[in-house]
Amino acid sequence: MNRLLKTIFGMEIISVFLMFMALSCAIATFIENDFGPTGSKAFVYGQTWFELVMLILTIGIIFHIFWFKMYKKEKFFIFMIHISIVFIFVGSAMTRYLGYEAVMTIPEGAMENRVYSTDEYIQLNIDGKSYDKKVMMTPISQSNFEYQTTLNNKPLLIKFNRFVQNATEKIVSVEDGKTMMTVFVLEAMGTHSLDLENQKQIDSKFITFTLNKKIETNSKPTVNFETINNEFFISSNIELASDEIIKPNTKTKLELDKLYKIGQTQFKISDAQINGALKVISDHSNQTPKDKQLNAVILDLTYDNKTIEVPLYGKGGSNHGITKKIVLDDKSVSLSWGTKEFVLPFSILLNDFKLERYPGSNSPSFYSSDVKVYDKEANNSFEYTIFMNNVLDYKGYRFFQSSYKMDESATILSVNKDPGKTPTYIGYFLLFSGLFLTLFVKNSRFKKLSSKKFTLEEIKNNYNMKKNLATIILLCISFLVPQKSFCSDEANIYNIDKNHSKLFGELIIQDYQGRIKPLNSLAIEIINKISKKDEVKNLDANQFFISMMLYPDVWKTIPIYKIKNEKIKELLEINSKENLFSFNDIYSNDGSYKLENELELANNKSASLRDEYEKELIKIDEVLNISYSLFIGDFLKIFPIKNDENNKWLNINQSMQHEDSEYETRNNLIKEYYLSLLEATKTSNWQKPNSILNEIKNYQNSNSNIIPPKAKIEAELFFNKFNIFEKLTPFYLILGSTLLGLILINIFYSISKIEKFTKITLLLLIVCFILHTIGLALRWYVSGHAPWSNGYESMIYIAWAIALSGIYFSRQSHLALATTSILSGITLFVAHLSWMEPQITTLAPVLKSYWLTIHVSVITASYGFLALSCLLGFISLVLFIFANPKNENERFFKILLSIKESNRINEMAILMGIVLLVIGNFLGGIWANESWGRYWGWDPKETWTLISIIIYSLIIHFKYIKNFMNEYLLSLLSVISYFSIIMTYFGVNYFLSGKHSYAKGDAVQIPDFVFISLFIILLTIVLSYRNRKLI
Repeated sequence: MNRLLKTIFGMEIISVFLMFMALSCAIATFIENDFGPTGSKAFVYGQTWFELVMLILTIGIIFHIFWFKMYKKEKFFIFMIHISIVFIFVGSAMTRYLGYEAVMTIPEGAMENRVYSTDEYIQLNIDGKSYDKKVMMTPISQSNFEYQTTLNNKPLLIKFNRFVQNATEKIVSVEDGKTMMTVFVLEAMGTHSLDLENQKQIDSKFITFTLNKKIETNSKPTVNFETINNEFFISSNIELASDEIIKPNTKTKLELDKLYKIGQTQFKISDAQINGALKVISDHSNQTPKDKQLNAVILDLTYDNKTIEVPLYGKGGSNHGITKKIVLDDKSVSLSWGTKEFVLPFSILLNDFKLERYPGSNSPSFYSSDVKVYDKEANNSFEYTIFMNNVLDYKGYRFFQSSYKMDESATILSVNKDPGKTPTYIGYFLLFSGLFLTLFVKNSRFKKLSSKKFTLEEIKNNYNMKKNLATIILLCISFLVPQKSFCSDEANIYNIDKNHSKLFGELIIQDYQGRIKPLNSLAIEIINKISKKDEVKNLDANQFFISMMLYPDVWKTIPIYKIKNEKIKELLEINSKENLFSFNDIYSNDGSYKLENELELANNKSASLRDEYEKELIKIDEVLNISYSLFIGDFLKIFPIKNDENNKWLNINQSMQHEDSEYETRNNLIKEYYLSLLEATKTSNWQKPNSILNEIKNYQNSNSNIIPPKAKIEAELFFNKFNIFEKLTPFYLILGSTLLGLILINIFYSISKIEKFTKITLLLLIVCFILHTIGLALRWYVSGHAPWSNGYESMIYIAWAIALSGIYFSRQSHLALATTSILSGITLFVAHLSWMEPQITTLAPVLKSYWLTIHVSVITASYGFLALSCLLGFISLVLFIFANPKNENERFFKILLSIKESNRINEMAILMGIVLLVIGNFLGGIWANESWGRYWGWDPKETWTLISIIIYSLIIHFKYIKNFMNEYLLSLLSVISYFSIIMTYFGVNYFLSGKHSYAKGDAVQIPDFVFISLFIILLTIVLSYRNRKLI
């Protein structure tokens, strides 16, 4: 029995189950991208087989705890890690089967005790008796539903038939059908459809319609439809208009979708069948707006030996379904598909809903609900304020501030009843403690690796011992993963004083998100958007901003916009050899926008379906819109409205239209500043513009109370000026490449002074790291939040974490220092590509939490250590290529030593990385649970993090499979496993949809260097494979 259990739950079988689970989760994330969270839940996460896989893995962990005697004192930290998974599984099972999530909407001043489930149910009410079942209905997977009972002593069976997406009722041809048609009537009161059956008549307001039925006398206009030889004919008792006039009582062959008219009433026949039936089908015309589309669950209702189809319309999830009522032998049967209502044992009154927005913006900064809880059973009442990251917890129910109605008349709360919270949190505590201890306990794997150093003699002895061993079979698993200017003198546009432009850059503005910042920050964003450079025509960002605004007509004639696509060049009618075009090139002689028609076609496509031509077209249009806004002064929001409730600031055009007590002052300042600027560009006397600029600053200080402290403004200007992260890129790359070159040369040709060079490089890298840290601290101070809240910020933080991992392991390995330095440089380089947005932005309310600082910093830091593992693995594969077993000299054994040492640090980096990855991931779960009541929602980001955890856990545990793991396989797996991290970060953020997606499922263009890198990695793996058994 014991042998059988060890076979069933052995490391080999458990590894296969883990790989299957990872693959299933990966597939589910792509399903979610196309079919939404319900689709992935219905197809994978909510399936019984998926639950069974998790149960088998949990049972396997329990057996392994006993087989490996993890309960012993010297292994207690390993026991804590493994038993924590059992607690988490038990907690999640309790949450899944005993808890529920719901939504509660409370209008201001109203009391409510009803909540509505986020899960969907089919609900029946049969003669007063209720029944419901939780289901999941999606286009790719549907739950089975069947209910049997008796009604009037007759059997009643209700059974699921099919699911119809974007459902509509339409007449379709059937063998045993009857003659029928659908008439669309367009009257003054609106449009409606009529289903007309054989030998029936239907009266609209002004017209009577009949099908194969004669009416002898009728005071109303009557349209008669007849079938003759299986064809439809139309006639009327009065004159009927169409393409031609049809005389009264004249039969004419009917044409579908043709418009007919009697008086002011129009009608058309959309469907007509000789043998037809009204069926619910999917509408593929895409004419119905997505927000108005309804799906349908078709049930077969069998009663008294007769079966009818009953369509239940709705949207599923937390949406209310449309109740369908049927009468069977005078007994009422009600059916619906949608959310289920739950009644709480207490009520909640919304006293006040409060919403704060970012200054001058519609973006919410903070919103809260002042509520009062009334509990009649406990004779208790109390007041509470619910807001993001501040939860109302009462009687096992947790209420979270989720959203609000757009007119601010009601609050929307997420409600969670979770009996599994306690065991789950116990599991988290044990997991964090065990993982933390693995880095410090004396007999842990990490400590053993850190204290172990291989010597050349050991390598020689081990190699000679293995030389005659049998061939080891390797299992390699890869996861595939127009305004007029004051002047048009071209000579003056470049004469912008440097000192004045600096003062201009210090001017405070309000951006479109409401953030108050120096104008220099906006100027840098604009010049980067327009030219992808720091200067244009020797003008810096501030000078360029002033000149473009001052001389728009001149700048419109200057080619400064980049263009690559030949088709766009043809569209703009410019020479194919030209790489630049001017603003005026986009207009034809009659003033029409040359790109308009093509842009409309491109914008109507999903971003993922656009080709290179369409993507470049949209980018060019964006740049041109930015330029136009700059020409007309829209960006210059420098005038605060005094005592404005939303702290709104005005740009130049708005200032001229907003009449208040400061109207004349503002407009005089605008006029004087513009005129003085024009004069200064001609005379080079900048004294007056400087003076007026100071007056504008004084105006701002006296009319606004939200201007940041002077120290923060100066810090942002300093941050902008030195552009620390971009300037660090070449230093990281040069230092790392130099050190790596020396290390590789030293392997083949001994260099006595390698230690000296390494110390110098380490010192310089520490300087770079300190500057990098200062840059992050500055960005944190300026933005007011942790600098890892968007794509660009997380990239510069990952680069910092990579550099930190190299410095941490520098005493263990020079190779680690070199590779991390190169990777930090590459990461910073990628961060400054055109599709990354480096500007500082405001935070969504849910991100205003200390959890952002903890969760994101820990999980993102893990990417740095795992990146080090990947690079060390790649270097080892390269060394495998150069290891020549036919020439067993000193150089050969030095290569083997380097591989062994590299893999030692590699394994340490994996251990460090997975500790941070696991802790960071589950800290995110705690944050989610404290913010909106769900610590695991199978969002693509958390799912891919779980996949990465599974993959790296497999690498760690493969050494327990006999004769499987070796140095080559460790190197190979550490390289290809990092693709899961790349997918976790880039794939989710820019190619999939979900809460963590920056591109919302619209894929960005993959840079060419990615494909080049993949080819190099693949070639290295192929070339190194022949020497896989060396060590």
